Amino acid sequence: MPGSQEKTRRSGERRIAMENKNAASVPMKIGIASLDAQHEALFECINKFIRLYLKGEPERGEVEKQFAALVDYTVTHFDDEEFFMRSIDYPELTNHAAQHQALRDVVDGFSNRLEAEKDLHAFCGEVIELLKTWLNKHICTLDAKIAVYYQSRGK
Repeated sequence: MPGSQEKTRRSGERRIAMENKNAASVPMKIGIASLDAQHEALFECINKFIRLYLKGEPERGEVEKQFAALVDYTVTHFDDEEFFMRSIDYPELTNHAAQHQALRDVVDGFSNRLEAEKDLHAFCGEVIELLKTWLNKHICTLDAKIAVYYQSRGK
């Protein structure tokens, strides 16, 4: 029976893991239309990755394509957000940009790993958890501060 208990436990862990990979959504709108629209698009990229994950064993080509799109859009968004912060003389730009760079560095690590990755399902799961957690926190804290600053200047 220990083998069957182990199988049941692993099955339960997989079910819980799958439930945690439900569709992602932007945690809040910050009130700056261009950035809110980009956040929506970014979460749609994450949702495409989630759909790959939910397939169980995604194809390498699909994972590589969606991961590249996710990385490209994330970089574009960060560049645009940093441009916006410079345009309003945002005083926290340096710290905010450093947070962006920290995520870029982590994503670079995933990029380096992807080519040799054997368990694409686990890889997708790790990427999803990282991005959902990081982006939710980032939008609700640091991005929200941009909006407060912007609105305080009468914009």
